[in-house]
Amino acid sequence: MPKSTFLKDFTPNFETLLRAAQDGNLALTHCRMKSTGKDVAVLTAINSPDANDEMGFVPFAVMIEGDPYELLFSPLEVEAQDEEAELAAKK
Repeated sequence: MPKSTFLKDFTPNFETLLRAAQDGNLALTHCRMKSTGKDVAVLTAINSPDANDEMGFVPFAVMIEGDPYELLFSPLEVEAQDEEAELAAKK
């Protein structure tokens, strides 16, 4: 998938996350994965109370567990890998 398309798909959620942070409505919350039952830390936007005076919680991102430098390739490394794959495909 082209990089621009991949990131574009996440842009609306990222913008919502930024607005929540600017408005002071972003929290680190304790959630549980439905698929595994594992407890995770999640960046969550907090909506204003509804008609029943209940807050809405919108989970946006699961925090990385462990050392992100060991778990992820950096954007520059990804770019280099993609360029290498494109060159290999042209051969």
